[in-house]
Amino acid sequence: MGNRFDDTFLSDVRERSDIVELVGRHVKLKKAGKDYTALCPFHTEKSPSFTVSAIKQFYHCFGCGAHGSVFSFLMEHGGLTFVEAVEELAHSAGIRVPERVAPSPLEQAEQSRRSAMVEVLTRAATLFHQNLRATPDAVIYLKSRGFKVETILQFGIGYASQGIVTAIGAAPLDLLKDVGLVVVNDDTGECRDKFRQRIMFPIRNERGDVIGFGGRVLDAREPKYLNSPESVLFHKGEELFGLHLAKQPIRQGRIAVVVEGYMDVAMLWQHGEPRAVAALGTSLTADQLGRLYRLCDHVVFCFDGDKAGQKASDRAAHVALGQMVDGKTASFVTLPGDHDPDSYLREYGIEAWRDYVENQALPLSGKLIEMLKRNRDLAVPEDRAAFARDGVETLQTILHAPTFRDALKTEIERLASMNLRLRAQTSGATRPDRGVQLEGSGPATGTVAVGSVAGPQPTSGRDVFYRRYGLLMALDVEAGKDIPAALLDEFSELIAGWFACAAGEAQTRQESAQRIRDAALRAVVQDALRRCTERTAMLDAEALSRDVDALVVSISGELAQRALAQQAAELFR
Repeated sequence: MGNRFDDTFLSDVRERSDIVELVGRHVKLKKAGKDYTALCPFHTEKSPSFTVSAIKQFYHCFGCGAHGSVFSFLMEHGGLTFVEAVEELAHSAGIRVPERVAPSPLEQAEQSRRSAMVEVLTRAATLFHQNLRATPDAVIYLKSRGFKVETILQFGIGYASQGIVTAIGAAPLDLLKDVGLVVVNDDTGECRDKFRQRIMFPIRNERGDVIGFGGRVLDAREPKYLNSPESVLFHKGEELFGLHLAKQPIRQGRIAVVVEGYMDVAMLWQHGEPRAVAALGTSLTADQLGRLYRLCDHVVFCFDGDKAGQKASDRAAHVALGQMVDGKTASFVTLPGDHDPDSYLREYGIEAWRDYVENQALPLSGKLIEMLKRNRDLAVPEDRAAFARDGVETLQTILHAPTFRDALKTEIERLASMNLRLRAQTSGATRPDRGVQLEGSGPATGTVAVGSVAGPQPTSGRDVFYRRYGLLMALDVEAGKDIPAALLDEFSELIAGWFACAAGEAQTRQESAQRIRDAALRAVVQDALRRCTERTAMLDAEALSRDVDALVVSISGELAQRALAQQAAELFR
């Protein structure tokens, strides 16, 4: 039987399920206008940023970005699969669950193959774990590294003895080859274990399924670490070791810690740091970092201080630039002396580690400046010019964080003693990085100009409407009840939802707005808060009341006109 339902059935289940009632079983909801607010069930917070819309039938958290329907709430909060969520909701609504739509023969074969791969990898993980007890050298090694029994059990650490083909039983050889447990010589047909005499770390996806392995030698053989090859299950550039354990702590604390290897992740977990993950034998990728930023606002990179660690740190900084949006941050830890995370925690303890990671790490801006200044003397004009030019190229790569880009630009200008002018990008064929030039009248001052990555500011009528609506909600959220909800779209609902659950004090609201993940929503909210502050500083209470009334009338009239125009247009279709 397939695992997909008919679209008509899914729509019926969705329409007959009430998200307010569903969420209310798990979260204490409070009425706020036409919506409901609560403390977010997906991360820890002190003031409510979670809103549930009875009209739109979705939930949204303005703190952590959680968003979805009745199906996704049961999946994210209840840990159900999609099929289980559909069946539970159908049962609650009194709807008979029909036969699921059967997949094609090809889809059935692919799903069967994937299931077989997961099964054989799970069996291998169990065998490796059992082997550990019978391998004194491996046990002695883990004890020498400080591993406790509970850590070994939690991560399923094992040992690869030779003979996996015999030990694993009836699994076909081609399946063992596909999952990377054996290597077959194409010429001779000879088969050998890929992992031999190595400490084994199962690599799991976010759901906790084993999708591959990482192995570490006990002796001086090379390579020291060896990962499973790419497969339909395992893509090293997308997965993060330990994320299945760290996902919830990362979401709750809004901070993720990226370290170099499996050992670091496991030992940090043992010491009480559950937010650590590691890339899998490659440099950090944009996909991996994007995955973390969907869970948190701040990523801390903690790499070794050797040459390889510095290279990994520099690479991570470049990747962070491409993923950065205003409201997200990154920082870089270089531990003192010859410490790695484990040795630092052993000597100083978990509280010192948390302080170092959260308060003493070098921010991304500082890391970029350090990279730009490396091997340069800014007292020398030639080095200063090269610093400025490289600084401009760095600024070009910041595509989605204009506020951060402006702040970094100011600091580079201060150090270079010259102005950096970012020209608006044109649609011509000239590349932005070909427009670098120096201008100025003095030897220590000038301007470096280059094509900017910043696009034009939106000026459409719809954007103006959202800004006016945002201002109305900032001035008086209750006034939004006077505007017919049926005429508003989903983005308007998000605007209303944010203001309905935002803190009342101006500074707190501004800080909270920085954490909004959606760039368009964040821009509307921040603009509305700024203009609200200006109005309240300039106008008395009576004038503000008239201002609110005028906005309500104007917005309501515009929406009504749009609705009539749409009805008229439909007559001619």
